[in-house]
Amino acid sequence: MNRYQRQLQVKQTQINYLLELTEAINSNAKIPVLFRMYREFLEDKLLIKKMAFFSIEDGEPYSKTYIGIKPDEIQDDFYLELFKYNKASTIEEPHSAFLGQFDLIIPCHHKNTPIAFVLISNPEINDEFMNNIKFISTITNIISVAIENKRLFKSQVKQGILAKEMELANNMQRSLTPPNHPKTKHYEISSYYQPHLEVGGDYFDFVQTKGNHLVFCIGDITGKGLAAALLMANLQAYFQTLVKVHTDLKNFVTELNEDMLRSTKGEKFVTFFMGVYNLETQMLQYVNCGHNPPLIFHKNKINELTKGCTLLGMFEQLPSIEVGEVKIEEDATILLYTDGLSDLRNERGDYLPVGRSKVYLKQNSHLNTKEFIDKLMEGVNDFRGEAEFPDDLTILCCKIFAQQDTTVDV
Repeated sequence: MNRYQRQLQVKQTQINYLLELTEAINSNAKIPVLFRMYREFLEDKLLIKKMAFFSIEDGEPYSKTYIGIKPDEIQDDFYLELFKYNKASTIEEPHSAFLGQFDLIIPCHHKNTPIAFVLISNPEINDEFMNNIKFISTITNIISVAIENKRLFKSQVKQGILAKEMELANNMQRSLTPPNHPKTKHYEISSYYQPHLEVGGDYFDFVQTKGNHLVFCIGDITGKGLAAALLMANLQAYFQTLVKVHTDLKNFVTELNEDMLRSTKGEKFVTFFMGVYNLETQMLQYVNCGHNPPLIFHKNKINELTKGCTLLGMFEQLPSIEVGEVKIEEDATILLYTDGLSDLRNERGDYLPVGRSKVYLKQNSHLNTKEFIDKLMEGVNDFRGEAEFPDDLTILCCKIFAQQDTTVDV
C-alpha cells in the first residue's frame, strides 16, 4: 500500500506541476521564469543533483540553466557530441570530460529539428528515477517548445518591424528623387528606378538653376541595401548643396569627391556622371567619374560620353578632370543608366550588349522620354526572362530640344 501511495503522490505532484507550468506558459511568463520553475522542480521535487539545459539557437547550443555545476565548467568542446543523440539515452563512451559528468541525455525536437538538450546525473539509478526521466522528457519538451515559440514570435515581430522600417526607408528614398517627367520647351526628362533590395545605392537627380542651366546626374554607390542607401542620401544632400554654389564642373566634382571621401572613409566608392546644359548657349558640358558612359543620339549619330575622371571617394585628390563638351545643334536624346542594366544577364548567361542599346536609342529617339523608358523596359524584361536583376537599376532619359531662338523666357 505504501508503494501505491508513493506512486499516487508522485503522479499528483507531476500533475500539479504540469498545471502550474501550463498556467505560466498561457500567462506568457518570461523565459527566465520558466527556467526557474524547471530547475526548482527537478531539484526540489525529483531530487536531481546535477543537470545542464542547453538551448539550440542558430545551430549552436547555449547554456540556459543548470544544477550542481559551475558556469566555468561548461566548455564548447563537447557540443558536437550532443547532436549524435536523437532520443533519451545513456551517455556513451568515448565522451568529453564535461559530458562524462552526466548519466543521461534528453534531446528535444521541434519539427524534426533539435531545439534543446538536457544532461542529467543522479547518484542512484533505479526504477523510480527512470520513471521520473519520462516525466522530465515531457516537461523538457513542453518548456523547449514554449521557448522556441516565443523565440519565433519575437523573430516574426522583429521581421515585421524591420519590414515596416525598410518600407519607410524605401518611401523616404523615393521622396529624395525629383518629380518624374518634367517638360519644358528646352528639355524633357523621365526616369526609372528599381532597387535590388528594398533600398539601394543608385542616385539620380536633375534641377534647373537660376542661371538657366539644366543640371542632371546619375550615380552608383558600391554595395547594396541600407548602407548604400545611407550614402546615397549623403550624395543627394551634397549634390543639392553644391549645385547652388558651383557653376564650374571641375570645382563641383573636386568638392563632391572630398565630401564623399569624408563619408566613406575610402571604404566605398561612387561612380558618377554629371551634365550641365546651358539653355542660352545650348552647350552641354559633362564629367564622367568612372560611370557607365551615357549614350547621346545627336545629328543622327550616337556617341558615348566618356570624358571625366576616376571614381569618387577613392583618392583625396583626383588625378585629373577632363570636361567634355557637346554643342546641341539639333534635338538630342541622352540615355543614362546604372549597373543593373549593363551587368544584366539573361537565362542563358548572356549580357545585354551595349550595341543593342545603341540601336534601340537610334530607332526610338522620336518617342517622348516616358514612352522611351517604358518601351526600353519591355525589351529588357523580354531579354532577361526569369533572370533576376543583378543590382539596383536606374535609367534616366533626357531629351534636349535645340532652339532656333536662344532667348530664354524670364
